[in-house]
Amino acid sequence: MDKVLQIIVTGLGAGAIYAIIGMGFNVVFKATRVVNFAHGQYLVVAGVLASTLQRTLGWPLIPTILVVLVVGTVLGLATDAVAIRMLRRPDPITVTIATVAVGIVIEAVVLKVTAGKTYGLDEWPGLSFPLGPVTVSSQTTWNILLAGVLAFLVHSFFTRTRRGIALQAGADDPATATLFGVSHSTTTFWTFGIAGLLGGIAGLAMTPVTLVAFSTGFLFALKGFTAAILGGLGSTKGALVGGLIIGLTEALVATYFSSTYAPAVAFGVLLVVLVFRPSGLFKELAVERV
Repeated sequence: MDKVLQIIVTGLGAGAIYAIIGMGFNVVFKATRVVNFAHGQYLVVAGVLASTLQRTLGWPLIPTILVVLVVGTVLGLATDAVAIRMLRRPDPITVTIATVAVGIVIEAVVLKVTAGKTYGLDEWPGLSFPLGPVTVSSQTTWNILLAGVLAFLVHSFFTRTRRGIALQAGADDPATATLFGVSHSTTTFWTFGIAGLLGGIAGLAMTPVTLVAFSTGFLFALKGFTAAILGGLGSTKGALVGGLIIGLTEALVATYFSSTYAPAVAFGVLLVVLVFRPSGLFKELAVERV
């Protein structure tokens, strides 16, 4: 029983990070039909910057978080500027390929600046508590709460606000949406900015749990993208559920087989979903409002 409880706690903690990353992918896809493969590098920049500010320069936690969130948002907006506004034909496939190039450039810059070093971050304090024989770490609690709150906020933004509904309309029918004053440039500006913000949050949540280096973004982005695919690309609830499922599956594999196989779980889940249910778990429940 103790082992099962530990698996659940560990899996939910990791799955919450994957869920937040998946939401970042979903925000862009939901409003632009683009898969932003530069998203993983937002996490790395956020983690490296947070570690530098807190451990090297001695900044308090709150100012560190605020600066990282601003930088994450700026990275998202910079991706929009490079991957969309500079292209002559910014169709979804072309923009998706352009985001790959942006991600490679960011990774190269991080490698140059950090010289390949790894970075860590102190846990966010205040929420550690015992759960029977298991102690739930403060960071695990924070990450689970963050995932739940962000899922609620993102879902509410796209379903209950005029701006969120307008962004979806711009993706579903750009020509008609333009007639009603929803410009494509405004749509991409908002969505990439929000995605950058979510990437900064994910990096802050991830770095106290695992060391971050220039190449860390790829694996975590893959897990977040798999969470989004598993739940149904574009579904915020799906990203949350998908992330938790992948986290729990990883914990089970690491406990009963070997931790060596845990990183391959996301690849396996992605293949299974693409073969048997490419629309994801909640795709049929996603309501498109125009």
